[in-house]
Amino acid sequence: RDFERDFKPATRRHLTTNHRSAPEIVEVSNELMREIDGTGQTGRPGVASTKDSGEVRFWNLDSLELLDDEHDRNRLISVVLRLVEDHLDADRHVVMLSRTNTIESMSLKHFENAVRSRLPDNHREKVKAFTTHKFKGLEQQAVVIIDANERRYPLVHPDWKFKRLFC
Repeated sequence: RDFERDFKPATRRHLTTNHRSAPEIVEVSNELMREIDGTGQTGRPGVASTKDSGEVRFWNLDSLELLDDEHDRNRLISVVLRLVEDHLDADRHVVMLSRTNTIESMSLKHFENAVRSRLPDNHREKVKAFTTHKFKGLEQQAVVIIDANERRYPLVHPDWKFKRLFC
């Protein structure tokens, strides 16, 4: 917060132009990061450099009903499979993103395999799973964030040593 005072001579620069994402995606990102530090300060919001449109859809997992043939599956896999199939039907490749390498006590690779194994052979290679950290800077036609909740974004460990330096 006092960077200029603490690190003289220093100048703060705000990099706000997003050259990758559509305005709708940037708007959602701005909302997600609005109070990331808990101070209530919003900082400077990002701005999309393109007018190309994108689409953001939100689903609350608890509000989705399983179909009759889905009751034997893991609830998250069933819901994500429906989202993935929707994109595959529109001929899009899909990446599923997770904040960590673990989803509901299974490895991310196991989760990826569980989703892909339920797809027709010709669609399996069109679906991949990555951590958000590993996927940073990459692009895909459709992105499904499979663990978007307050406990995962941002992921700050209570014992994170560097947090104490900057609080």
